Amino acid sequence: MTSAVTNSFQRLLGDFLKADIDSDRPGYYLGLARAESFTEPTSISSESFQRQARHTLQSVKTINSVSYVIPTVTWSSGEIYEQYRDDNHAQTNFYVINSSREVFLCIEQAKINGNAQASTIEPTSTLAGISAKTFATSDGYKWRFLYKISNLAYSTYRTNSYTPVKKIITFGTIPEEEQQFVLQDSSVTGEILGIHIDSGGTGFVSRPIITIGGNGSGAAFISEVNEGKIVKIVVDSDGLGNFTHGSNYDYASVTLTGATGSGAVLRPIYAPKNGTSANPIETLRSSAVMIQGQFDGDETSTIVADNDFYQVLLMRGIKKYANDSDFTANTGNALSSLTLTSISGAFIEDETISNSLSTAIAKILVLDGSTLYYYQDEETGFGTFAVGETITSGAATASITAINNPDIKKYSGEILYINNISTGVPRETTQTEDIRIVINLG
Repeated sequence: MTSAVTNSFQRLLGDFLKADIDSDRPGYYLGLARAESFTEPTSISSESFQRQARHTLQSVKTINSVSYVIPTVTWSSGEIYEQYRDDNHAQTNFYVINSSREVFLCIEQAKINGNAQASTIEPTSTLAGISAKTFATSDGYKWRFLYKISNLAYSTYRTNSYTPVKKIITFGTIPEEEQQFVLQDSSVTGEILGIHIDSGGTGFVSRPIITIGGNGSGAAFISEVNEGKIVKIVVDSDGLGNFTHGSNYDYASVTLTGATGSGAVLRPIYAPKNGTSANPIETLRSSAVMIQGQFDGDETSTIVADNDFYQVLLMRGIKKYANDSDFTANTGNALSSLTLTSISGAFIEDETISNSLSTAIAKILVLDGSTLYYYQDEETGFGTFAVGETITSGAATASITAINNPDIKKYSGEILYINNISTGVPRETTQTEDIRIVINLG
């Protein structure tokens, strides 16, 4: 027998993570690490690999924001989209995002003689109205309008791979959120969105009448027959343009009457319990959270910007270097540095420096004026430099006049996530890195 974590539990974990970040954002930081390429080990989640990342940590920055996300499925003419089903959480194309940043749930797929047809008419809110009801397009598909992505959410979280999704609890001046709140509030509980055909049966000369039993009411569907089999079932309408999905069903059964034939197995497809529009996170089965932040150059001279990074970390609970209290500043330098005088020659990034007896060796991150930022790892050892010593790097020499501590204790807190970047990213004071981390709980 097998076991599985349900989508509800995944969402619960996502809710906990998102709420904790929202309530304690100064406790969560993005970190940039590793100035040189490296060979990725078998286990990147090991304590050993985390420690190596800490050795090379350059700087940290508070995250800006967090959101649930779903895989991006852009509507395209000629594509076939799947009808929403409640028995297949591996579905990936049962919703679409149109060219106006509007998100729609596929309620019914177009079929001819039981064969799925491509969508050729883009669903839009103009066709739907500001309504949580099912609407039809002339290509035979039926859809539900769920929400429109705001400009802010789109620019912050939208990528080729992911699209933001949220439930609106309160709204301010963003019109898309007010619109979504109205849709959420009009959601109908206990609907039956469709009927899935497990088996079309045999011997049907005419289409049978479908009757829905159960503890709800109002659901009505129409069958279509081809070559003796039931090949399609569509939701009925009440003659006023409203499709009849019913309401308040916790359970239901499908029976057929009024026609010969046998062996058909039909199963109701239930909407999410509180309705399709009540919580798009649930309806679209999001199990991923995107964390977004930016490193803007040297962050007004508070961090070092002139080298590469090959790792992005998500960290929590970092401590100040000075007194071991919680670090809560917006940015933090994680590098020790030496103030130098009598500099002769060039101190080159990623080369090593050493004192005269080679009891202290380190790797150069960057020489910024008279300040040399460095890091140490198992390769260099962790010897200590002293004021008054002369350091060398190749033909370059300089004297140490001061030793400067970082802002943070790089070995404090927790590393929650590591992203290794194969090609590395060069940093400069004139550029901004927009970093987006997706934590997939599925």
